[in-house]
This record gives sequence, C-alpha cells and structure tokens, in this order.
Amino acid sequence: MSFDADAIVIGSGPAGVSATYPMLEAGMRVLLLDGGRERDATMVPRGTYHAIRRTDAGQWRFFLGRQYESLRSSGPPSPKFDAPGARFAYEGFGESQHVEGRGFTVVGSLARGGLSTIWGAGVSVYDENDLAEFPITLDDLAESYRAVADRIGVAGFGMDDLASPLESTIPTQPAVPLGENARRLLSRYKRRRVPSRVGLRLGRSRAAVLTMPRAEREACTACNLCLWGCARNSIYDASQDVTNMARFVTLDYRPGHLVHDIGNTGGGYVVRVRVHDRDYDATAPIVIMAASTLATSRLLLRWQRRFHEQVPLVTSPTAGFALLLPERIGAALPTEEFSMAQLAFTADGPEPGDAAFGSLFPASGLPASLVHERLPLTRRSAIQVYRYLQPALVFGNAFLSGRYGPNTVELQDDATTRLVVRPAESPDLATRLAHLRKLLTRSFAALGAVMLPGSFTLVAPGEGLRYAGTFPMRERPKPGEVDRNCQLSGSPGLFVVDLSAFPTIPAKHASLTLMANAHRVGQRIADRWLQGSGPNSDE
Repeated sequence: MSFDADAIVIGSGPAGVSATYPMLEAGMRVLLLDGGRERDATMVPRGTYHAIRRTDAGQWRFFLGRQYESLRSSGPPSPKFDAPGARFAYEGFGESQHVEGRGFTVVGSLARGGLSTIWGAGVSVYDENDLAEFPITLDDLAESYRAVADRIGVAGFGMDDLASPLESTIPTQPAVPLGENARRLLSRYKRRRVPSRVGLRLGRSRAAVLTMPRAEREACTACNLCLWGCARNSIYDASQDVTNMARFVTLDYRPGHLVHDIGNTGGGYVVRVRVHDRDYDATAPIVIMAASTLATSRLLLRWQRRFHEQVPLVTSPTAGFALLLPERIGAALPTEEFSMAQLAFTADGPEPGDAAFGSLFPASGLPASLVHERLPLTRRSAIQVYRYLQPALVFGNAFLSGRYGPNTVELQDDATTRLVVRPAESPDLATRLAHLRKLLTRSFAALGAVMLPGSFTLVAPGEGLRYAGTFPMRERPKPGEVDRNCQLSGSPGLFVVDLSAFPTIPAKHASLTLMANAHRVGQRIADRWLQGSGPNSDE
C-alpha cells in the first residue's frame, strides 16, 4: 500500500528528535506529531535577574505571573514548575492523555520539545554498572553519545572525581562558572579527603548549556534567569531541534496533532490523530513511540488490549535538602550566577553499585515567593529568614536508583481507557534514605556546610519526574517487552525510544542516555532503510 510517511514519530521531546535526525539525514519521509504548545515569548525576560528586580516596574509579570499564579503551587516541589512562564509545558497533560495518579503525581508535557523546555539541563554518561540490567553496552552507545552531545552542546565534561573513561571522548565546552558558595565547597573538597573516604565524590555539573556561542545560540552569561526561560537559547531544549529540522524537506511536522489510538494496516501501522475537534488517520511502516513513558504506555496498552493488568513502572526516589555555609550569612548576594546545578556528586550506598547521584544549586536566583512554602515557617517569617540566609544557602537534590521505586500502571476498561498510576515503596527505602542523609550530613559538614535541620525530605511519589520500565528492553523479549534495538516484541516496525524502554532507571541523569539510545535506534532504522531492508531489528 502507499503510506503517508516512511516513519511516524510520536513526540518531539529529546527522544523523539534524537530518533528523527538520522532518518531525515538518510532521506526518509518522517511525520512528527506532538502537542505543539509553545512558551509565551513575552514571559521570557532578557537582561539579568537582579537588574530586572531593581529597575523593571513590570517585573511582577515574569516572577509572579499575570494572575499571580506563582503564589499557587500547581506542580512538583521544584521552583521551576512554579515559574509562571513554565506552566505551558505541563498543565493539562493528565486530563488530555487520560492519565490519573492515585497517590502519585502525574507529570508530562504537551509542549513542543516536551519537558526539556523547562528542565534543569543536567546530563550524565552512564557506566557499565548503570547498564547492568540493559541488553546493550557502552560500546553500543558511545558513538551516539558523542553525536548527541555535539548536536545539543554540553559543558563541564572533564577530568574530576566524577569522570569516566568515556567522558574523555565527549565533545564538551568549558564548565559553567562557579558561584562563591560552590567554589568554596569544591575547593575544600579538593583539600579535605574526609568526604571521599566516607563515599562522597564531588565535581562540576555536566549540563546541556553553551558556555561559548554556537550558530544561532548565544553563550550563557550567568544572568540568574534560568528558571524563567533562557532568552539567549544557551540552555538546550528539544524545540530548538524541531526548528533546525525544518531544513529537511522530508519532514512533515504537525504541532497540535495528538495521537489517541494505534492500529495495524496493510503491513504497517495506522495512528489515529486528533487536531482540535477533527480526527484523521496517518499510516507508515514504522512508528516510533517517544510520547513520554505515561502517554506511550497508555497508547500501547490500549492497542494490546491489556486492561486491568498491573504493569510495573520504575521511578527514582528523590530527596531534597538545603545546606548553609555559616560564614556567608549576611554576605552580599551574588548577582551573576548560573541558576541551574553548578556541582554534582555521587554518594555511595551500603552495597556496591548502589550510589546516589545529586546536584547542588545556588539560591541567588530564587525569589522568596518560590521558596516560602517549602520552609517550616509562616509566610512572613519564611520570607524574612530566607532573605537573611539566601547568600549562604545551597540547595541540593539526590536521586536513588529505580530498585527503590517500584510502582504500577493499570489501563482501565472504561469510556476513556484511563491509565491509573499507583505508587509502591521498596521495604528498603527508609533504611537507604537514612544512610544517604547521614553520609551527606557528615560529608558536607567536613566541607564547612551545615545541612539545615528538617530540610532533608523525600518528595512524593511521581514528583521526581523519572518514569520508566513499562516496556523494558531485553535480550530475549517476551510479549510486552522490546528487544535491544527497542522494537516491540511481535510487532515489526514499532519502536519505543522514551524511558518506557529502560529496564530500570539509574540514579544519574537519564536525558543524555535517553537521547543517545534514541539516536542509536533511529540510526539503525535509517541504515536498514538505505539498504532496502525491512524494519525488523533482530540481529
């Protein structure tokens, strides 16, 4: 039959664009479908955070919102979700995609570029231990790691205590400049070996941000405006790739076209698309699922008619904490800092191969309005205390591996075929968190930083924003699993490249590995297409 495209890609986030690029470069006709929401450009400030705070009479639009929405938290407990200009990226996802959390926070995106439009830009390279449960190796990913890093622009990869052999081959720009608090911590870490002896390794953050200009994107100027949208496009997001891919005449990009069903047709697949109040069908011999774990899971479980089945969903339990450098209390507040993570760390677990991973962030770009609800004080007291302590504060997060985050999804057999997400908790989680808190408290105390009492808290299920494992990658896949090239078992030409295909979620940042794996899959599809081979991915 005559197909509408050689391949249909569902989702324009980091995985979707990474799979699409190799196919376009091979000359394939690609239909890219996504929610297509875009950030309101008038909500992206230009200049520096502190200059705007001092001189702009209309600053309330950026920092409070036209309806003062930043004062009403509506997302996970992260300031970036409360920034008024960020809400376009995640609001309405659950209702639109018929995903319901029961004791679980559901987060997804209908934006062009997905959640990368409001992410923290942290990237990591996995090691063999991280890939222990995967049917692929670092050798399988190495070339794609380099290709993706070169395309998106990364900074900070280098030789420190967090480096791995593969990192030395990653094309990188210089690390983001350190603020005073981060500089002191890293300098003390290099002189005092107590943290490394007890299992903490500290280094520069690896980030998808330009510290040197490239093409249409400007270099980071440490303007403290990261949370409010990067007007210079220094921070990578996948919508930039969508724009760049427009140069390929074989790309058919359709924003605002949401897939609500999948079926078979004539040796290929049909996807049923809804745009406004109209439905239509699109066909291709290859379909690539990159819609996010929860949206992909609902579509594929519905297609497979797997109702009322308890399907495992892996998450990464996440803790937040605050550090105080006492000698910095009352100091002048820095006015030029990179507001995302400046330092990263790993913290050993009680067993080999069970390290936590985390990042440290400055407080200089966070107004009291985004912090007061997270302090155990009245609003007035929280604002006063925060202003006094702000120059001395460092905020941190820490992620555990997916072994501590078992959950389930279940497709309901009702009119909307809702996907219901329910949390579960590893019986070892409390013990593991206690070990992590003790290690971090002792390690940072050795560096002159006090963990604020009561600040080390586990976020609620789902709020860590890492969902994976519903269609896990296996060497010998069973029904409901994908092979090492992410093709769904028994379904030639149907590939899953978002985190649904990860059999587990390591503690490190997943985005760069997600993109590298998607690029690897897209490259193999393109190679087989050029050879005139079918889509079947079996070796």
